[in-house]
Amino acid sequence: MGPEEFGRFNPQRHEFLQLTNILHYDEEANLLVAHRHVEEGEWWSKGHIPGRPILPGALMVEMLAQAGSVHANLIFHFPENTFVGFAGLDSVRFRGAVDPACDIIIAGQVSGGSAARKAFRWKGQVLSMDGNILCEGEVFGMGL
Repeated sequence: MGPEEFGRFNPQRHEFLQLTNILHYDEEANLLVAHRHVEEGEWWSKGHIPGRPILPGALMVEMLAQAGSVHANLIFHFPENTFVGFAGLDSVRFRGAVDPACDIIIAGQVSGGSAARKAFRWKGQVLSMDGNILCEGEVFGMGL
């Protein structure tokens, strides 16, 4: 899935679109795997640690939230035009840095939620291409 397709669930665009595409969705295994290409010279890179830019942790958490929102929409079939926003975070940990001009993987599972309440919990990880965990945690979303 590219941004046009998953954009029906996630209206974020431009600088705040934190997923490049959805690589894999396995409904039976409750698994969604997304990809993010981090460009050289992105808007945050000039000011977030000048001389050694690293992707802000807040953007890694946003990746978890956006992947979780897509996954929850695929599972719970929220009504069309339901915007699912951040409702909370739990057990978020940062375990590595992300430099510009790289690719990362975002993977996780819906760990709770309700179609009727338009709410979800998603436990996921941001991973380097060689499998190192860069960020992990659980995000909560709810229909706004």
